[in-house]
Amino acid sequence: DLISLPCEQMGPADLEQAARDLAARHGAEVDSIVGDDLLKQNLPVVHAVGRAAGVGREPRLVDMRWGSGSSKVTLVGKGVCFDTGGLDIKPASAMLTMKKDMGGAAHVLGLASLVMDS
Repeated sequence: DLISLPCEQMGPADLEQAARDLAARHGAEVDSIVGDDLLKQNLPVVHAVGRAAGVGREPRLVDMRWGSGSSKVTLVGKGVCFDTGGLDIKPASAMLTMKKDMGGAAHVLGLASLVMDS
């Protein structure tokens, strides 16, 4: 349902909060790297996508961890939220579906929820 929300209700901080809410329900841990801290952690491309964003809509990398043991599975989903102050380099026709750019992250949260529920 995250993909269908209007962009003013699903910015980077909102997507992070969705991950935090899911983590809280399942005892998972969440860390995030936000704004200029992305540069300090050598993540300039993530920073570049939303570097012009206003306060509260800064770009971020969200890392959620759950479970124990030596076997690990990593799920990665692109979560570029629409209208977060990045550079507009897409053609006008692509604007119709641009808010779905965060769909990869939304799918990963859905899959993580299924895994943690089982």
